[in-house]
Amino acid sequence: MNPYDKPNAKLVAGAFYCGLVGLGLTFTQTIIPGLILGGVAMVLALLSKGTDSALDRRAFIGLVLGILCVLLNIFIFCFTLYQIMTNPEMHQQFNEVFRNFYGIDFDTVWSTMFQNGNPQSLSSGADTF
Repeated sequence: MNPYDKPNAKLVAGAFYCGLVGLGLTFTQTIIPGLILGGVAMVLALLSKGTDSALDRRAFIGLVLGILCVLLNIFIFCFTLYQIMTNPEMHQQFNEVFRNFYGIDFDTVWSTMFQNGNPQSLSSGADTF
């Protein structure tokens, strides 16, 4: 029997290719598309099972790739955030980029929002933020 004659063949192919493209996007440092495609790959792989007792081989590979995409993107995001907060040079660069985009630096936003442990609204620059 041809594997493409199965009713879930499109779901299997979609899971596999979403996982593959998502993993490729993970290594280009684009976090959001990798997270989305990884999640879609996991959902399509699980939906492709249907009433069968086991996943198709390509659907299982798509599921593994989707899980890998999500975990790697979360790790990259957390590591980058850690580096920005602990490395003074990276923190300064991040402040400059933030200031260029929003007209106010990140440190000002952070200190204003969390004064005394209570979130506050921005009093200056809120219209540009």
